[in-house]
Amino acid sequence: RAALALLGIKWLHWPTPDGRPPADLQALARITASLARLGGVLVHCVGGVGRTPTALAAYLIYRGMDAHEALRKVSEAVPAISISEEQYYALLELEAQLRG
Repeated sequence: RAALALLGIKWLHWPTPDGRPPADLQALARITASLARLGGVLVHCVGGVGRTPTALAAYLIYRGMDAHEALRKVSEAVPAISISEEQYYALLELEAQLRG
């Protein structure tokens, strides 16, 4: 972490079990959007096919995309996307929360 700080990189650790959506997807999307205004954001997990695409789609939904468009956009960058049903429904719920 110290090396990242020296490079001006902020590190946010958001533990999420495989196949599950982040505990507070809306908060994660807000934080990611805030960090993106400061520069680039790197999102990763061990597999990179479920949790990472879910977090990226949440960010895009927060920025105004609908859930299906966000998932399509993420799948262009991450062709092997494989989100769980629970992650999918969490994204739909996030969209509903944000759009009222």
